Amino acid sequence: MNIGSTSYLPEPLPLLSGSALKIIAMVSMVIDHYAYYLMDGNTMAYEVMRCFGRIAFPVFAFLVAEGFAHTRNRMRYFLSLMLFAVVSEVPWYLLNGADGTHNVMFTLALGV
Repeated sequence: MNIGSTSYLPEPLPLLSGSALKIIAMVSMVIDHYAYYLMDGNTMAYEVMRCFGRIAFPVFAFLVAEGFAHTRNRMRYFLSLMLFAVVSEVPWYLLNGADGTHNVMFTLALGV
């Protein structure tokens, strides 16, 4: 704690940076998607990889919430997420077909 500060709370310890969290989430997501799209669903490796992949969404949601909390223009932040959601819907549709689902970017955008 700084001597001249007015805060009585200790400074947080930097455990993981935002960049480190992004890398962890991306690696987790790639492992999950690899298992989902390219592996047989009846194996132990498939189950382990899918479980490891479940780390990605909470980390991405945390990062989006942090970005929203620290942005200057919250409407612009929301609109940027929605634009990315709309643009990424095309690859989602090509990969998954018209199965009635949408990509996770809509969920993240509506969450802010």
